Amino acid sequence: MKDNMANKYSDHHELIRALTNKGVSSDQYIIEVSNKDVHGDEQFVLKKSEHLWLVYYEERAEKKRICSFDDFSNAADYLFWKLTRAPGFIEASKAIL
Repeated sequence: MKDNMANKYSDHHELIRALTNKGVSSDQYIIEVSNKDVHGDEQFVLKKSEHLWLVYYEERAEKKRICSFDDFSNAADYLFWKLTRAPGFIEASKAIL
């Protein structure tokens, strides 16, 4: 049985909504949830890779500052913090503009 709390906020649409609510342009990041190969162009990337979630900055085809996470929620919180310096994307996704 899967732990509901661990997967509660795994929807990437909620992260996108939170970033939008904070005024972060979609040009600043790429979110890839299907384990496809993606290439950022001076962007942060959140990507599913095998059994981990990766967050890194890609510039001129070079991945920089790669961080790995066991679950989407922690990776999403880290990306949200990197782009906004605000803790936690969940509250921001529910904010009214």
